[in-house]
Amino acid sequence: SALYTTQNAQFTLTNTLNDADSIYVIRLEVVAGTGCGDVTTDTVVVHPVPLASFVLDSLDLCADSPLSVTGLTNNSVYDVVEGWLWTVDNGGVLDDDTAFEPTLSFPDNQSGVDTTYTIELFVESQYGCIDSTSATIDVYTRPIAEFSMDSVVCGPDSVLVVNNSSYDTGWSWSVSDATVLISDASAETPVIIFPSNTTQDSINYVVELVSFSAEGCSDTTSQVVTVYPQPLVLYTGVTDSCDTLTISFSNTSDPYNGEDTSTMSFVWTVTGPLGVDTISGNGLTYSFINDTLTDVSYVIGLEGSTQHGCVEEYVDSLVIYPDPVAQVDVATTLACAPFVINDTVINAIDFPDAVDSFVWYLDTSGTGLSFDSLIYSSTDSAFLSTYTIAQENDSIAIRLVTLNV
Repeated sequence: SALYTTQNAQFTLTNTLNDADSIYVIRLEVVAGTGCGDVTTDTVVVHPVPLASFVLDSLDLCADSPLSVTGLTNNSVYDVVEGWLWTVDNGGVLDDDTAFEPTLSFPDNQSGVDTTYTIELFVESQYGCIDSTSATIDVYTRPIAEFSMDSVVCGPDSVLVVNNSSYDTGWSWSVSDATVLISDASAETPVIIFPSNTTQDSINYVVELVSFSAEGCSDTTSQVVTVYPQPLVLYTGVTDSCDTLTISFSNTSDPYNGEDTSTMSFVWTVTGPLGVDTISGNGLTYSFINDTLTDVSYVIGLEGSTQHGCVEEYVDSLVIYPDPVAQVDVATTLACAPFVINDTVINAIDFPDAVDSFVWYLDTSGTGLSFDSLIYSSTDSAFLSTYTIAQENDSIAIRLVTLNV
């Protein structure tokens, strides 16, 4: 209580409570000079001012797509509330700005700069008394996950990833199939190793990157990599023969993946004694020549490429044998009777790579028109028979036929 002895008094009435009225009784006592007096009283009610108070569920959080969300706890102290009013700056969103405990949402942020938001609460009592308070929250920027790599490969293949992410300090890589290996799943730029595609169709793999900021905020991106099968490259028509041989090879290649051979490109190579011939095209007709006295080998290569860049090669070879040569070494063609003809008189000249067998024929008429008598056949170049011309002025003819088989 307070006592004032003046005619006019001024009072300061307070209310330190936030949820109850403070009631004051004011008593005025008047005394006249005659000693007569009177007393009157009145009551004054001081209503409480509410206490605005709240606590955010988090004082910092990562931005998220499309929004990052947090809640709060309203700890305000009040008697009877007329209303609540919430505000947030910098583009923050309240689901209900007059709710007791609204939900806060913040837009995604991948700018590389953190954003601080101020949340303010105004509390108004039924008597119009108002209090306010505020708090801040930091929303960290998210990194931007981005990478590039070959999207079409032919397994097996090791593909280097180019990491183009921003605002990041850590990484986590994964692939949709465990058969795909990653050199280091937490490296900035790992090597991803795709296995062979042993099927006849393409296989899709999803490569995923999660990038992290220093505050632990993340962003995720992915890319599809298609691994195509290696084509079947094959041809037929190879055969060994004697000079000269012309072959039209049949290209029986298959690109797989539901495609036909017309989608492929081919390069033929023929390697022979004179070097390498290179011919482009689906088919090949080639003449193989041997103008020597030894075997000549040719190597025929076919390289096929699919429209996806997958390359395979098939190689085969053939031998062109030399044409046989029939030549004789004759010591003499004239002699006195009896003329004994044996290996001292005549022998075949041996060409080991061109001749495999020697066949000798005899024409007793001496005209060289009727070689109807087979002397013998041998693999030896020496004349292994003996024939005698007993009469003077008689003659015979001997024919040599050589074979290369």
